[in-house]
Formats: sequence, C-alpha cells, structure tokens
Amino acid sequence: MHVAVSRCDHEDGSEELYDHSADLHEWNNLAASDRHQIAVSRFRRELPQLNAAYHPATQKGPVNAWFQKHLAETGVGK
Repeated sequence: MHVAVSRCDHEDGSEELYDHSADLHEWNNLAASDRHQIAVSRFRRELPQLNAAYHPATQKGPVNAWFQKHLAETGVGK
C-alpha cells in the first residue's frame, strides 16, 4: 500500500488517509477504518500538530518556479 496522508485542519477535527496505489484521486478516505487505525495513530504522533505558516513571499503568487511556469503557460490560478 502506498499511503498518502493529508493532515487537514478541518473545523470538525476530521482526518484523511488515502491509499494512492488503489485510490490515486483520493475518493476513499481510510482514516475512519478500523483496519487503518494503527497507521492513523502513528501519523498523529509523527506529524506536526500545527502547520507552519506560509512564507509571506508565497501568499501573492506561485510558490516556486514550476508553478510560475505552469501559471504562465496555462493561466490556471489567475
């Protein structure tokens, strides 16, 4: 299983856990599954409790050169 973890700061406290080998588009959230509670518990311990703040330079535009190029080529995000 290739696991992708997304720690979201949802107001309701919900969590997300996905198996990218079987669910590349993240349709099936496994976080509430009894079968995956060991992994969820481990991630709760190992992942930061708070997300780092965005750097001020990234708040008004693309975050890196790839996104800058993508924005210029596609206009996505404007």
